[in-house]
Amino acid sequence: MKKAALLSLPIGAILFVGTRIYANYLTISDFTLGFFEGLSFSFMAIGFVMAVWCLAKKENPFRK
Repeated sequence: MKKAALLSLPIGAILFVGTRIYANYLTISDFTLGFFEGLSFSFMAIGFVMAVWCLAKKENPFRK
């Protein structure tokens, strides 16, 4: 569970960059753009909160 939550940070960043690239070169609606930006920020927030949580608990989520 922790691995998946921490991996949501780079997934959200990649989704945000992809959304920005498509917004500049393709015509997408404002709703679609806002939806994917909101989704990417949600992923990044979840990943950041989990990273801070693991640092505070001094746990390595990638070990058993």
